[in-house]
Amino acid sequence: MVATVRLDEAHEKLLNEMAEKLRCKKSDVLRRALDFYAGQVLHERKRRMESAVMKVCRADHKEVETLEGTVGDGLSV
Repeated sequence: MVATVRLDEAHEKLLNEMAEKLRCKKSDVLRRALDFYAGQVLHERKRRMESAVMKVCRADHKEVETLEGTVGDGLSV
């Protein structure tokens, strides 16, 4: 696939410098950058999901503790 990317002068200069420093094509630099960025986004998404799951688990645990405290309260149904 061919893609056209418009860059301002600062980003064009940076891309050229990176390609020269890494001794690779500019398209390789862009591919590497996209791979890195995608990895960061996916990692952050996973971290947020794990955090949400842990929050729900803690809330559930507190609820269970509250309900267990009522088991021996002497009230009959």
